[in-house]
Amino acid sequence: MGWLRDHLFAVSMVVFIVSGIVSALVIGYVGLLVASAFWSGGLTVSFLLGLAPSLVILAVLLVVTALSGVSLGWAVLRRLSLPRGKRLYPLIERLERRNSKLDTLGLSKFVEPPEPSEEEKMDEVKQQYVEGTINEDEFEREIERLTSESSERDDEPFRTRNTRRSEREH
Repeated sequence: MGWLRDHLFAVSMVVFIVSGIVSALVIGYVGLLVASAFWSGGLTVSFLLGLAPSLVILAVLLVVTALSGVSLGWAVLRRLSLPRGKRLYPLIERLERRNSKLDTLGLSKFVEPPEPSEEEKMDEVKQQYVEGTINEDEFEREIERLTSESSERDDEPFRTRNTRRSEREH
């Protein structure tokens, strides 16, 4: 199921185009048969009953075309950039928790707000301090934590290089 979800757009597009073309060909074929029977005067009930297998095939093709069209539309909608924000994400996440079928769509991943930058996190802590929701000690601890996290991430490539170098030496 993972492969299909990753390639839903391409698969839906191919199935939609192929089934649409084949449907058009079958409609044209049946139309030619009916028109030729009508002009020759041989349009009878038994002739129309003989077309039943073609009509069943046409019905199946039209259903496949419709379903692949809906799937194609869904794939296009998933690729659109949806507004990301703190208001929409909790609502969709709550709906997904309540309904397991919605959870399989994974809409919350598409509207999840991006991780705030280091500067935004610092600004938020400063704003909390100015508003009085945290005291000076908490403010200093948060600033220290944020700066230490930032320096650890900055050191990560250096540590990775050193780890690889030491592994090659052994």
